[in-house]
Amino acid sequence: MGRTGGRQKRERTDFEIQLKKDILSKKRNDGTPYSEKSVDTFINNIVKIAPSFLGKAEIMVNLKWLEDSQKVIKWLNTTNTRQGYPYSIQSKLSIYQSIIVGMNTMGYTEEHLSPYWIERDTLRGQKDVAIANKESFDTTTAKNQKAVLDGVSKQDIFELIGMLHHDSFNENQLVDRKKLMIATILQIHTEFPFRNDLADMKVITEDNYKKLVETGEDKLFNWLILGKKDEYKFVLNKFKTQRKYGMIVGEVENDATIAMLSLWLAMGRQGEYLFSKDEEQPLTRNNISVLLSVETKKYFKMPISTTILAKVFNAVDGSYTEITPEKIATIKKQSYLRGHNPLTHITHYTARH
Repeated sequence: MGRTGGRQKRERTDFEIQLKKDILSKKRNDGTPYSEKSVDTFINNIVKIAPSFLGKAEIMVNLKWLEDSQKVIKWLNTTNTRQGYPYSIQSKLSIYQSIIVGMNTMGYTEEHLSPYWIERDTLRGQKDVAIANKESFDTTTAKNQKAVLDGVSKQDIFELIGMLHHDSFNENQLVDRKKLMIATILQIHTEFPFRNDLADMKVITEDNYKKLVETGEDKLFNWLILGKKDEYKFVLNKFKTQRKYGMIVGEVENDATIAMLSLWLAMGRQGEYLFSKDEEQPLTRNNISVLLSVETKKYFKMPISTTILAKVFNAVDGSYTEITPEKIATIKKQSYLRGHNPLTHITHYTARH
């Protein structure tokens, strides 16, 4: 299979490494620690805007440049991103939160933090109004997603799955493993609103899984559990909101998903992981993201992500006036499988046209 990795990461400076360690050693206001992923976001946001306030080729060795809050705030309100768009509400919120956490960690007090607090809280108010009005945020991502959602339907996805499935075989012989893998990933996402949680997922029998539960080793991976004939169950232990939800378990009920999984397991899977490169190395989350984006763009002229798939196959489907008890049950199930509450599912994952 071709190259699936992203671009090489820039090495962190000593200051960035130390700042990350210092933030990780602190706690939120509620007493819980920051996740490493959150801290990486804080550092990345600060590093991203720093060159606009430092001298040419100057290396960031402190956060003194953030002391001029009015200069930073004005810059964020008047500068465009690399894509040519103004910074969105969501992007500003993320940047202000990163600045606040970073400066607080470095010992800055209310004098320097207050202007950033005010901007952050104002933006939060705007965001809450947008949610209450069932509006999409003015993010570049949201605009791009709307363009895709306006042009791609459930039927389009199903037709692509069928095409990829057909092109994977020649006279019942598998000739294109990658196409079959993409078809299987897409089919799973028509039933399960996972993020990129199929990455690093292992396949195991039900009996062997029970043995791992006894030792606690089951928590180390996400799993596809093989039950009796054509019975499959997904178990997620590693996902974005695992701190809150602990574990997600979903039985495969859709006949088309069962059939595609059975075919992939019999003819496409290599090694112990559900999805892997040809060298049997598991696909990473980034691999899945790039793979879906690059390959779906060939067919739709627009990239499809797991977030887009969750919106396309959301049970609400843009209609709030005719929600039946059956739909409510489906919404609750999809919310659980996504790892968030039903309100989030309705406000953030409905494909509005």
